[in-house]
Amino acid sequence: MIEIGLAVGYVFVAVLVLNLWTATQWRVVVKIAVVLLTSLLYVGTYVGIKELRGWPTDKPLPESFFFVWAKIDEPDKRIGSKGKIYLWVQDLTDSGDVESAPRSFQLPYDVELAEKIEKAMSDTENGDQLSGKFVSSDKDASDGKKLPDARGSDVSYFQHTPVVLQFEARAKPTLPKKTL
Repeated sequence: MIEIGLAVGYVFVAVLVLNLWTATQWRVVVKIAVVLLTSLLYVGTYVGIKELRGWPTDKPLPESFFFVWAKIDEPDKRIGSKGKIYLWVQDLTDSGDVESAPRSFQLPYDVELAEKIEKAMSDTENGDQLSGKFVSSDKDASDGKKLPDARGSDVSYFQHTPVVLQFEARAKPTLPKKTL
């Protein structure tokens, strides 16, 4: 349904630009500028629509998150794939409450990270609820690795520096007493 609405919107804008070109007395420079601007907006919409359609983002993970699930695509030399790790997570508030709908994130493949995530998936299958966070300093890292300034980075940063995540079991929620 979104595709039909988007196509109708594109046609409508194209008709308006055509009308501007043929029915106005504006200078040709202005008309060309409008056509170029409209074309750039089409390209921007095409690139930006991925965010709306559920494609994994290459933006940084939230500082702390609720781990929903993951998919690990290991490297494949036959097809030249370097491998990727996809995480589905939800933002957590400072108090540890889930703040958002699940979001898909894409990280480059790393053996140590894949092993941690496989363990987290196993724990989740066993009924544990896990939260995760970036390890941002040596004192937080159980394995001694450091991830400087991870929040301001994108996936290209992670191509050269390993992603260090830490998973821990979340406390079971306390339910209010039932009264009859």
